[in-house]
Amino acid sequence: MNSLSTSGKKDKFLEDAKTARLERQKEKAIQESAVKVQSLVRGFLCRTRISKGILVEVNRFTGHGHDQEEKIPIQEAFTWIRKFLLFIPVKRHRNEFDGICRFILSSILSPSCPASESYTAILRNNKNKDLVQVWIQQLNKILSLCSTLLRELRPELTGDHKSMMLYLNVILTMTNPQVWKLNPEGKAAMTVVSCKMMPELVSKGLLVSLQSILKKGLCRSRLCLNKTELSAMMAISLRPLVMFKSDTQIKLFLLHIFSVPALTFHLYLLAPDSLTLMTSSLPVKDVCSFLSNDQNLLVLFNALEANYGLCLLANIVHWICLDVKNISANLAQLMVSPLNFRLLFLIFFDTENYPILP
Repeated sequence: MNSLSTSGKKDKFLEDAKTARLERQKEKAIQESAVKVQSLVRGFLCRTRISKGILVEVNRFTGHGHDQEEKIPIQEAFTWIRKFLLFIPVKRHRNEFDGICRFILSSILSPSCPASESYTAILRNNKNKDLVQVWIQQLNKILSLCSTLLRELRPELTGDHKSMMLYLNVILTMTNPQVWKLNPEGKAAMTVVSCKMMPELVSKGLLVSLQSILKKGLCRSRLCLNKTELSAMMAISLRPLVMFKSDTQIKLFLLHIFSVPALTFHLYLLAPDSLTLMTSSLPVKDVCSFLSNDQNLLVLFNALEANYGLCLLANIVHWICLDVKNISANLAQLMVSPLNFRLLFLIFFDTENYPILP
């Protein structure tokens, strides 16, 4: 009897200990869950409070939502722009980002804005290399955002059309240090920096964004792009070619820009100055020489769909015919080898079954 009683007490003791342990584990889990919920809520409230404060300050000096903008030191504006890019989702607050872009352009291009209040004033007589590096990173971020947002715009809509012009102006201005309010030494130094930023912008899809806007604005029954916008897009797309005259840049230009349907036709009608700029930046003979290489030809037309390959061929032929002074020489170079036939074969036939004509 005593052994049975002792065994029962032991089982009861173990059962009570197990129940108490489970209760403690349950309470600990509840406490940890409560701490997590509280941390998430507090973090959300804190981020919301910080975001609202940043938006209020940004709207204060950009004038968005106010009758007029408030003058603040450029160093303070630079700090608030940095916080905006760090904490605020730009796609959800595009109006505020547009205000920042207008503020930057106004400070650089406006004759009434002194150089000490310009966005580039941080670079003037500044020996703090870390601050200059942060400024360059901020500029790179703004240019990347402009390039990304361009791809999502619909130029036929009035609001999107204004944003498109703003982003194009920002990219055009901020990649050309010669218009910045700097001394000659500063302009020379920032030109080197701009040359380093441009390939990064291209790698992040700048030409793809321009291609998207060109297709949306030109491939429709009623055009929604004018001379100014076409000229700006062509100037931006040709800038990498001017900086780096390489086969890679020629390939990207032909692939993304010159394959837009009837581009040469629209440039001839709306922006003939852009055709002159294109001819000076990228001579016809360089294009023909590039396409005469079988490897370049295969890489280019493997990346293009058949219809866009035909558009590229049409643009090249039209471009050559518009250059009246050199038309005979250009046509002769184009016909040195049966390049036009090879283009059509690569477009319409499988190159494995139908080899390139000699």
